[in-house]
Parts: sequence; C-alpha cells; structure tokens
Amino acid sequence: STCGISTSTAAAPVRSQLLPIAIGPRRPCSRITAGIAGRPDRGILVPGLRRTSQGTLELMSASDPAALESAPSWTARLPFFYGWVILPSAGLAMFASGPGQTFAISMFVDPLIEEFGWSRTSVSGLYTAGSLTAAATMLGVGWLLDRFGARVVITAIGLLLGLAALWMSTVDSQLELYAGFAALRVLGQGSLTMATSTLVAIWFVRRRGRATALAGLGMMASQVAFPPLIHVLIGSYGWRGAWIAAALVPTATHAVPLENGKCSYKSEKKAKGAYGS
Repeated sequence: STCGISTSTAAAPVRSQLLPIAIGPRRPCSRITAGIAGRPDRGILVPGLRRTSQGTLELMSASDPAALESAPSWTARLPFFYGWVILPSAGLAMFASGPGQTFAISMFVDPLIEEFGWSRTSVSGLYTAGSLTAAATMLGVGWLLDRFGARVVITAIGLLLGLAALWMSTVDSQLELYAGFAALRVLGQGSLTMATSTLVAIWFVRRRGRATALAGLGMMASQVAFPPLIHVLIGSYGWRGAWIAAALVPTATHAVPLENGKCSYKSEKKAKGAYGS
C-alpha cells in the first residue's frame, strides 16, 4: 500500500495503459486520498483506481468493466501532445465566430436602415436585446459543454451559426431581426468563444496563458478579415447575399479535429492533456 493505494486486491494483471496514475508534484497522493475519502460523491477520480469500503484506493483488474470505462483516451497513445492539434483548431473556431461578433454585424446596420427605413435607435435596441438574450443562455451552454463534450457542442454551434446567418438573409420585420441577432449572439459571440476558450484551458496547465493567447489570434484575424470582406460582399451582392456568404464560414470550419472529452473534472478522460503541459 502506497499513499493509501492497495495493490493486493487486483484479481488479474493490470494493463499499464489502463492506469495513467498521475502521482507527482502536480497531483500529490494527499489530494487523491482526500478527494476519494472526503468526497465520496466524486466516484473514480483517477483512471484505474476505485475507493474501497475502508476508504483506501485499490487498483482495478484489467477485466473490470469500470477499469475499461476509465481507460485513457486514444489521444494519450499518440507520439505527440494532442493539445497542439487542439490549439489551432480552437483558433479556427474563434475565427469562425466572426458572423456573430459586433465587428461583423455592425457592417449590416446601414443597409438595413436604408432598405426598411428603421431608425438607428430601433436597430441598436434590437441588437442590445439580442445580446442580453445571449448572456442569459450561457449557463445552459456551459452545462451542455460539460454534458456532451467539446466536439459535439462546437460542431453543433458551428452548424447552427451558419443557419443563423442564413436566417439573417431573409429578415423582413423587426421581430425577425431580433431573433436573428439573438441567435448570432448566442452562438457566435457567446457559445463558440466560451467553448473554445474552455477547451484550451482544459488541455493546457503550465502553458495555459500562452496557449490562450495563441488561440486568441484567431479572433484577431477574424476582426481583421471580416469587416473589409463583408464590405466588398455587400457592394457586390447586397446585404442579403453577404449574409449567405458569411454563413459558409462557420459551416465549412465546424468539423475541427477535437477529442470529445467531457469538460467536467469527474468525467475527464484526458489526464495527459490536463496535467502534461
């Protein structure tokens, strides 16, 4: 028994790949034992371990279904750190959030006013209402990210953001404009940005600040690229055609190569990513 971990009860030889036990300066034994004994609702905190009725930890047998469920993700078997694949993917997703950001939507304000005769105050008020609606939904989006994982959520957000941009190309009333603004802000400015930032924070610890800054370059590139591009598209195809073209960006870039680990600590499967960099 080491640090409260008993190895004598294992019924069969344990496969090493099923036991990515991170015992070291960044995950001391006291933290493991306290997490299991002090918080029994946490269940299995370390893949390959479980708590006994005496409060100690034991290695699970390789034939134990619980051990198979806690096996490390396929990314842990790669010859390189998968976080460096996640990082440009997150930057690309941030770039694709452009149609839902203020710097892109503001390019359509004057064309809307000219076509419908609405006041600038009305359009701005609808945009503010849509942004407030987006803010109210972020707790729900965070729950979905924890529940279904980054790949599912980011893929769904990318597709829905494309559909929201297509919706904007069809608006003919202020109610439809509000619905479009709310969808763009929920999906682009809120959900996609939050999901990608959370993903980077999960995969990087020691280099988290640097990784977050590098992923943020995608947002900077979006701020540089979208306004002049939308200006050209509006001049060539009108504001409706520009929205259709903008819808292609999140739709075409939604399939980012992400490992679908869950974001909650209890169900996190990528211990190498969380503690290795």
